[in-house]
Amino acid sequence: MPTHLAKKTFLCCFLILLSLCIFSCGKCGKSNEQKRQEKIQKEINAQKDSVKINVYNFHLAMDSVYLLWKKDTTQSPLSLIKKHLTPKYERFIVKYINLGKPIDSTDARWLMTFQSYKHPNPSCDISPLNIVLRRLLRTKDKYAFENIGLKKLDSALKKLPANCAEVQKARFRLKQFFNKKDNKSLEQLIVALQELSGFFDWQYMYASIDKAWKHYDIQKAMLPVAKRYHYFYPEKHLPPIILFVSSLEKDAEVVVDTSFIAVSMDFCLGDTFKFYKNDKFPLYLHQRFNFKALPYTIMRRFAGVHFARSNPATQTTFAEIMLKMGAAAYFAKNMIENAEDTLIFSCSKVKMQWAYQNEAFVWKDMLGKLYSKNAPDFRKYVETAPFTKGYSDKSPGQLAMFIGYRVISSYMEKHPNITLPQLMKTQDWLTVLKESGYEPQRPS
Repeated sequence: MPTHLAKKTFLCCFLILLSLCIFSCGKCGKSNEQKRQEKIQKEINAQKDSVKINVYNFHLAMDSVYLLWKKDTTQSPLSLIKKHLTPKYERFIVKYINLGKPIDSTDARWLMTFQSYKHPNPSCDISPLNIVLRRLLRTKDKYAFENIGLKKLDSALKKLPANCAEVQKARFRLKQFFNKKDNKSLEQLIVALQELSGFFDWQYMYASIDKAWKHYDIQKAMLPVAKRYHYFYPEKHLPPIILFVSSLEKDAEVVVDTSFIAVSMDFCLGDTFKFYKNDKFPLYLHQRFNFKALPYTIMRRFAGVHFARSNPATQTTFAEIMLKMGAAAYFAKNMIENAEDTLIFSCSKVKMQWAYQNEAFVWKDMLGKLYSKNAPDFRKYVETAPFTKGYSDKSPGQLAMFIGYRVISSYMEKHPNITLPQLMKTQDWLTVLKESGYEPQRPS
């Protein structure tokens, strides 16, 4: 056989054998964590569907309460809310609807007014005011506002039914201003007009909520998460989920208590939803206002409330804060099959790539601050932001969570006998740091 043909035959055989080796040892390159996750999911899939998750739609409950209230408006809306919702969740209604501020009868009436625009009364259709109000509230010229805009508004109001409470209020404030022409009556009029204008926004928001949630089954989406949680904690089940409308209350996307998980329906409408586009919600927050990110937000906050506690006897160091944040992220990843890093850390692929490429550099910067108890020393690593100050604008915010997560992952990789519940029970995070052997290498 010619030499060149023999060489060619040998090369072909070698490549075939190499391919077979790679194929047969496909699992050889997997980390302990990947193998562990595959084993967990296999065991979960083999279990019977005995895990359930309850969902209580507070949003729909408010609809039914509203209809009762319309029959007899002399009744107290707050007492109706308490009476017709499950008593177990009364605490949620009173305490959490305003994030800790108990609601009084005024707030309850406002909620009912808010809700009334979900069921528009044909005799109280204020839509003809929309264009007039929009133009009026944008007017910056005082003369045009008082002598042109308000006269057009007065004319539009006279064409509307007098039995609409909001129209009556606007008419009264307008007449009051025409009579007095003072600053106080002007302020009162503007507030009334802003409220009137705002109802169009609430109506749009409710329509958007109904449209989006019609195609999303949170019970179905959270059931795999509930199964994984029950796998790690066989004696426990995820608490019920309550759906409510927070009126875009900042930081109210998910409210977690020991007995329930409350999800604000108005924070899942997609990053292009027009009400997110303001100073209250910077652009970098929008990527978590969607259904795909919702289970991650729920489980991170769940971990923050139920686990990852530091020793209360000592003042918290930066290292403890960082590892608690990292443990919450690690917990969330274990609760979601094939979890995506970008959703765990609420950042783009570009920012995630930057974090991994610059991991060693960031760790080196953090080393001198790990045992500091002075918040200004490490605030930039902890605070929610579009990027971490002092680094590239391609860096993610809250780098402490990412580094903490990497330390926790290293610790669990080196201690395969430690279970997730054991990790989340710890109060000695500094020992976890020491025993993690964490030492990121600069990419070559």
